[in-house]
Amino acid sequence: MQLLIVFTVCCFLSTTAYSNDNIWPSPVWSQKEPAQLAVDPIKLKAFEKYAFSEEEDFKSDSLLVAYKGHIIFERYAPNFDRQKSHRLWSITKSVSIALIGIALKESLLSLNDLPKLDFPQLENSPFTKAPLKVLDLTRMSSGLDWNEGYEGNPLGSDVIKMLYTEGYKDMASYTASRPIKYPAGTRFNYSSGETNLMMAVLKARIGNQKKYNNYPWNKLFRILNINSAVWEQDASGTFVGSSYLYMTARDLARFGYLFLRKGMWSAYNVLPYQWVSRFTAKLAPSVELTHKKGDDRRSSYGAHWWLNRDLPLKKEKRRYPSIPKTAYFGLGHHGQKLAILPSHDLVMVRFASDKKGSIDFDKLISLLLKAVPAI
Repeated sequence: MQLLIVFTVCCFLSTTAYSNDNIWPSPVWSQKEPAQLAVDPIKLKAFEKYAFSEEEDFKSDSLLVAYKGHIIFERYAPNFDRQKSHRLWSITKSVSIALIGIALKESLLSLNDLPKLDFPQLENSPFTKAPLKVLDLTRMSSGLDWNEGYEGNPLGSDVIKMLYTEGYKDMASYTASRPIKYPAGTRFNYSSGETNLMMAVLKARIGNQKKYNNYPWNKLFRILNINSAVWEQDASGTFVGSSYLYMTARDLARFGYLFLRKGMWSAYNVLPYQWVSRFTAKLAPSVELTHKKGDDRRSSYGAHWWLNRDLPLKKEKRRYPSIPKTAYFGLGHHGQKLAILPSHDLVMVRFASDKKGSIDFDKLISLLLKAVPAI
């Protein structure tokens, strides 16, 4: 008991010291001119010029940079402003994994739990025969057969079937009905279905639809002063954790700032101790076990966050060589970007409608980092 008390006091003191050293955007974001924080305004202008170029095929809707806890850059395209919410698409996945962390902290679930126990209606499906864990879902390594193709392959795309056709009423059950292709934990395969399966497990563990409906707000959004969030559910009452969350750029920056501060908000640990470092600092083991053929390349992935870590083989270069290895990202369809750069104490949010072409993300961030001093 004495050891527990000492440990608790030490944790409290370290938490308090950490929070007092940082700026917290509560209730509103602090804003500063770039020059006040030694940011080069001319180089920042080059970053802005590229992001909103009229000569490129991509289209930025919103762009925001928070540096050392202050907004130093914010711009919106016509028909957008700081009050207008935007669909996050797959950045929603990074919010979903935060809720799993909170549920783990509250002992609602364990990463070693077997999701099949929460789906008795699928008793005879291959899913219930597989020993996959919640941890496998967080790392996109369930082993379920899944094709995450989008517009380029609509007929063979499981994600399109899940979101819009045969699976849209109950996305988790649709995902769980897929055949098993690999042993759980042995192969990384990016899958929106696994996120929705994970969110259905969370619903089952909460055990009450009303409490589940309020869970993201009570446990995350209100704490961070995120007031714009709208999160759609499928017909079964499960949050579409893969894709259907909306919020403003400023509110998404708040969420990014939570991770930049390692899961803390003011003096409160929103996420479990070491949750952020565990899933944003190392490749998921399944990534290292996955071998691609021909010109296909492996992805640097943690748990519902894209990483910029080196891949195992020397010939496998980082996808974003101009960006620090410690950076990690939420990335969404049509150019949505949430970049967390601990090396520069920085969060960047980009909302977009990149339907004709894609922005060069490596170039965008490298232009930004030329303007912003590292910490």
